[in-house]
Amino acid sequence: MDQRTRSVVADSAAIISAAGASMAVEFSPLGPVSSIRLGLEVVEIARRRDPRVGLLVDSWHFSVGDSTWEELATLALDDIAYVQFCDALAPESDSLARETMHRRAAPGRGVLDLDRFAATLRDRGWTGTVSVEVLSAELRNGTPGEAARLLYGATAPYWN
Repeated sequence: MDQRTRSVVADSAAIISAAGASMAVEFSPLGPVSSIRLGLEVVEIARRRDPRVGLLVDSWHFSVGDSTWEELATLALDDIAYVQFCDALAPESDSLARETMHRRAAPGRGVLDLDRFAATLRDRGWTGTVSVEVLSAELRNGTPGEAARLLYGATAPYWN
């Protein structure tokens, strides 16, 4: 990461902090910050301006990206801002952008090892925020109420 990017990250954290919020750094296989390890490097830079900055851990990004189960198992819980949770349908293409934007699934309806993902965090004491993020053509066709009921029912068993 070059010095200009480091400066932008630190300045962004300061601006967000001044607005009364804190930044969450999301690693993604779709960009240069593709793993827990690289995400934590960005978190450390941002924490120079706001000590509350943490890592956003997304089950799809974790499962499809460069992170390892050991990295997830040893990630300090205090370093996690929050968790985004979803499943994924079996890939139809090599396009990660298409897969992430249209082929995520309600937890338990796809191919990701969500039992292990949730247990790795929950069994170590994670009690923070779990946000359900299912980017799915199927869900876009229903009502918000239908989607909320479906996703809550599919997600709660992993975290209770």
